Amino acid sequence: HWYLSVITRGKKTEESRKTSIQLRKSEDKYLTIFEDSRDAIYFNDKEGGLIDFNRSTLDLFGYSG
Repeated sequence: HWYLSVITRGKKTEESRKTSIQLRKSEDKYLTIFEDSRDAIYFNDKEGGLIDFNRSTLDLFGYSG
């Protein structure tokens, strides 16, 4: 029945929207912790190259950003 398909698509769309909202909240929380931390936090790749770092990392090593 066509109406069941419409209802199913509507539920999937709503679930997708809720998942997107939850993901965005999680990303915002991570970003706030990362940026506002007084601890130096950095990520590097397997070769040791820096991928990302926060302001405290720059301060620790005497760089201005």
